[in-house]
Amino acid sequence: QLPLSEVIEHAVALVKPSFERHDITLTVGRVPSLRAGFFRAKLQQVLVNLLTNAAQAVKPFDAARRNVTINAGINSNADVWIEVSDLGPGFTAMQQSEFFTQGFTTKTGGHGLGLHYCAVAMSQMKGSIHASSAGPDRGAVFRIEFPTQVSERRVAA
Repeated sequence: QLPLSEVIEHAVALVKPSFERHDITLTVGRVPSLRAGFFRAKLQQVLVNLLTNAAQAVKPFDAARRNVTINAGINSNADVWIEVSDLGPGFTAMQQSEFFTQGFTTKTGGHGLGLHYCAVAMSQMKGSIHASSAGPDRGAVFRIEFPTQVSERRVAA
């Protein structure tokens, strides 16, 4: 079992140089003191993808909106949740319905693989991923949830 804070700290450390290079503030909010059975590398990659996407979303904005926050907690079902939120361009309900589809991207030059990977990885960890936005130009929140004790479920390729 691993401390959740350690997995989040490692993901943050991996993206920190890029955030600093682009003058993006990364705030790590509350993280429960929790040791959980989960797949460190897979969860860390999901977090790196979400943090990187958030940084890319806020990069074009002025300093006041160049903020990304990561928070974590435990929901009423005793599942772990982690949220990555930004003050970027947000999205429409139509875009939201496509986010986790392989090949879908809102980025020029994007490949549409990152969020699809996140969805597959969360499914393998018996978890979920959801995106929400108050609408265009209103930022975004990506939330993952997974049980505190998981055993990896293999998905046929």
